[in-house]
Amino acid sequence: MRVGILGAGPFGLALAARLARHEVPVRVTTRHVAEATERAHRYPVFAGRPALLADMATVLADADLLVLALPYPVALRLSRRFPAFSAGKLLIDVTNPLFAREQGDPFGAGEGCLGIARALPYVRIAKAFNTLTVAGLDSDAPDYAPYATDDGTAADATESIARGIGLRPVRIGPLSCAAHLESAALVDRLTSGARLD
Repeated sequence: MRVGILGAGPFGLALAARLARHEVPVRVTTRHVAEATERAHRYPVFAGRPALLADMATVLADADLLVLALPYPVALRLSRRFPAFSAGKLLIDVTNPLFAREQGDPFGAGEGCLGIARALPYVRIAKAFNTLTVAGLDSDAPDYAPYATDDGTAADATESIARGIGLRPVRIGPLSCAAHLESAALVDRLTSGARLD
């Protein structure tokens, strides 16, 4: 299965590098190619495969499965304005609906995956990998990969990819459970680095 990752931030690149290390065909796209190319230098697997970074049209045409690794507001905007981007593809949403602390309630950023799913009503979608960290992906450490979906084909694809990169997939329920995964990721982010006095 050929994977296309939309978004070349730290998480998108870490996921792409782990997929590539495990011989999963993957390409990444971003509007900020120069920045992504610079960040990609930290991953030796990218050195021999410059085609891992590609333009949007190439990634959309080649991929069987798309991974939304964009900031949540950008992913939601893309889904609402250009729902055809995912036509005929399986979709894994790894976004977390987060706001910066200075913007108020960090839990109030939106509907998360369910908002994206409503904008893409005919797409087979799973919420997955959003509870993982860049450090965990970089280390190839085994970890659980909880996911939620209503679709059997999306479940099979998510499980296959997770196992293929050394993760243990666990289906927690239908897509309506995506909010639980998003809350878990947000709590982890808010408490990481916090001191216990």
